[in-house]
Amino acid sequence: MNVKRSDVHRAFDIAAKNIKDTADINSRISNTSVRIKLAALGGVERDLTDMFVRMADNFDRPLTVKDVDAVLKAAKETLVDAYDLDNNGLSDDEVARMPRVAQLAVELARVLAANSPDPVDDGISDVDRETMVELACSPTFGADAKLTRRIGLVEVPAAVRREFEKSAAEFAARSVAGVMGYSARIEGYYAIYKSETDHRVVGYAIYGVGDGEPDYHDGMVNAFDVRGKCVYSAESNDRDNSPAPIGVDDDFGRSIYDR
Repeated sequence: MNVKRSDVHRAFDIAAKNIKDTADINSRISNTSVRIKLAALGGVERDLTDMFVRMADNFDRPLTVKDVDAVLKAAKETLVDAYDLDNNGLSDDEVARMPRVAQLAVELARVLAANSPDPVDDGISDVDRETMVELACSPTFGADAKLTRRIGLVEVPAAVRREFEKSAAEFAARSVAGVMGYSARIEGYYAIYKSETDHRVVGYAIYGVGDGEPDYHDGMVNAFDVRGKCVYSAESNDRDNSPAPIGVDDDFGRSIYDR
């Protein structure tokens, strides 16, 4: 099925907004602010945003919001519209000829089009939903790969995204009394399955982790239903810090600036 150009435009809009959101009061965008933003994103949204800012980079002078808007306009015209030769949406053959950054925008557009969260009246009680989330994502052991799917922020309903952003800010501002050098970060965002065999989404979880001296490791999980209602919240100061914890992708949150 062909992809609508307007959907791909929307994907580029999201990438541009992610970058513009990092601007200072003078509308200037720094590499540091971009790296912080990328660390809060996931999946194809992160990859598209990362590649978009590289495409917009001025190299010899600071990047500005005005620069991003100019690159966004050009990207829509030359990297999307110009490839829709028959004006009926982008076919697989047309997408295959597009530059990689535009292909990422198509991929994100497909994710957005396919994202239709289950209604909240899915027959699951709040108590059962809480139990499902608790089994799927633990502050001690992280996310169970059989009961969750790692996602990007664009894959969740707007109400959930707002709660995720609040949780991320709270995690980043955490401090622990008596623990030196403590810092916390987002380890991942997850869609929670009803069961190992039933992959209907019953909620969304954000998993944060913290570390400090001399040997302190904690974990935090906040989970929400599709309307943004908190259904589960838990912390642990005994997080499993083994080299490959369940559900943790070592590459998550790292920009290609850092690779």
